[in-house]
Amino acid sequence: MLRRTGAVLAGFLAFEAVVLLCLFAARTGWPAYAEAEPTRAYDLLMLLVRLTAGSLAAVAGGAVAARADRGSRSAALAFGTVLLVLSVVWHIRIWDQYPVWYHLGWWACIVPFAVLGGHRVGQQMKIAEGGL
Repeated sequence: MLRRTGAVLAGFLAFEAVVLLCLFAARTGWPAYAEAEPTRAYDLLMLLVRLTAGSLAAVAGGAVAARADRGSRSAALAFGTVLLVLSVVWHIRIWDQYPVWYHLGWWACIVPFAVLGGHRVGQQMKIAEGGL
């Protein structure tokens, strides 16, 4: 149980690092994005970039969680589930600041992408152990 909790926390650290890196890149490399960010006046492409950043971060978080729990795909699922719950709570608070499709799209991506990250790590660990 303690290992799984640590794995989920490690997944969150990876998730945050990837999101921060992606959004920093958007902010510094795309002046219009940097201008839109303070008021959340994003256009469609900007919203898609944000969803992509979150999706990449969910894959990374799931991969790190699985790796931290010895290749356990259920650690990636636990990470994705906790991230979904926290995201629902947060997105309800900011519901009026984004289009409905954005919230629903994000929620739909979280768990599958986290599990995908965990699945890839699990496969790689089995190959490394000679299991495939």
